[in-house]
Amino acid sequence: MSEFGHGLPSPLPYTDRRGHGVQPPDACAVAFARYEAAAEEQLAALDGEVREAVEEIGGWLSEARAHPGRGVVGFLP
Repeated sequence: MSEFGHGLPSPLPYTDRRGHGVQPPDACAVAFARYEAAAEEQLAALDGEVREAVEEIGGWLSEARAHPGRGVVGFLP
């Protein structure tokens, strides 16, 4: 992710639930703008699985942008 000029949000959202995170709409808008600004060469240079994950997250961010007021919620086992 450092190739995109950002890392994890700071401060990280706190939750007492294991494996749960929320990115509000404004954070998703910033992240999507950065994703769109990434050069194709930057994406192509990523490891295959990492590239797939970044592209999937880009899809989530695009979906959030298409629906004003929506963010992204993630759950990990």
